[in-house]
Amino acid sequence: MQLRWLITAHALHEISAIDSAVARTAFDGASTFVIRGPAGAGVPSGWNSTLVADYKSYAQLASDLAQGVFPTGARAVLYDDESWGFTPVEEQRDPSRYIQLAAQLCHQHGLLLIAAPAMDLTTVLSPNATSRRAAYLDLGLAAIAARSADVVDIQAQSLEADSAAYRSFVASAAQQARQAGGAHVRVLAGLSTGPAGKTVTAAQLTDAVTATRSVVDGFWMNVPGQSAECPTCTQPLPGLAVTVLRALYHL
Repeated sequence: MQLRWLITAHALHEISAIDSAVARTAFDGASTFVIRGPAGAGVPSGWNSTLVADYKSYAQLASDLAQGVFPTGARAVLYDDESWGFTPVEEQRDPSRYIQLAAQLCHQHGLLLIAAPAMDLTTVLSPNATSRRAAYLDLGLAAIAARSADVVDIQAQSLEADSAAYRSFVASAAQQARQAGGAHVRVLAGLSTGPAGKTVTAAQLTDAVTATRSVVDGFWMNVPGQSAECPTCTQPLPGLAVTVLRALYHL
């Protein structure tokens, strides 16, 4: 099965700098979504990947489309709603409404919507829950996203060091998404070379992919570095991603 990928333009550039062949093998194609960088970096010249505009707020998306400042060339939108300062509180409290509004707006403008409601939304929606992963499934967040979005990302990267836990959670969330979204919805699962700054190995990441590639369409390959979005992250580790990709593509 051909894997679909979601990746930032910056991470793609870092991976390409290490191994351009593996980067092109994995990511050069319409089934790969490349998240536009803040400085406008996007799909490499001559590639066929799909450019994605990154939004953490429906309100900002609506404003940009209304004012004509939506990123040129983007054919999809990532709505990354999380329990953080970048997503308005009212959007955190009602992901169903705002994912639906984002989907309607995107479709009116001929854009795909990738919805990625984070597991930490459970701290807002179910603050007394003892398990975020159980609360995510109980709330049906993947299903909520799949009812409106074209692509759903299950942000499971915090579990990737334990392939059994990762598989169990991703399989359950993916089943919810497919039941709610039907045949049209595509389901991705999150991977990270350093989830919230934690150390993981190439073997753990590869095992996570192997354990779930039959239940999802692809993965979001995060290569995080320390930033306002991830204050606990350390230095980015694109080399780790390269090792995983070489194993997956036998390069």
